[in-house]
Amino acid sequence: MSTKIEVAKMLTRTVISFIAISIIVVLAIVSQIVSGQDGKPSLEMKVMTLRDFHYCKDDAPLDIVIRNDKSLPVRFLNVFDDYRLTTGFFTVVLRDNNGTPIGPFGGGSVSLLLKSIRYTELKKGEELHLRINLKDFLPKDYAVEPGDYDISITYSNKYGRDCFMGTLESKSVKLHLNQWRF
Repeated sequence: MSTKIEVAKMLTRTVISFIAISIIVVLAIVSQIVSGQDGKPSLEMKVMTLRDFHYCKDDAPLDIVIRNDKSLPVRFLNVFDDYRLTTGFFTVVLRDNNGTPIGPFGGGSVSLLLKSIRYTELKKGEELHLRINLKDFLPKDYAVEPGDYDISITYSNKYGRDCFMGTLESKSVKLHLNQWRF
């Protein structure tokens, strides 16, 4: 008789443990879905070159796309009309054919007036499109040789209120720089 009671107690403990573990797993899954972290980054940043554009050190426009895949809206500080501010939020790294990094260029602190701060809100699936120019990031006397490069961009923000604060990094893309613009 006592063996049956012990087996019943052990079975009860096993069932209770299984239920507790199941509840924890379900709560973790629900938490990831609500926070937008369903196995992939909730915010994605891409850098793209312009098709059929003749790139050189003095004119190298790049398109940046930031996409919100979170289930909730995300606000971004919107100060990208002024290239002097843009270079404070973005950092550019070039890598030559050998993988040697050139840079980083840009980044750092900026001065913002509280009354001038604007925001852009991205709902789930929406994108923020920006155009920057590599020439705004390079020092005026910096010599970048013509050739093939990988370029990657990092966005960093520590300003604003109730908005995205942190860092986003793009994957690198190929860029061919010519001697001068034709």
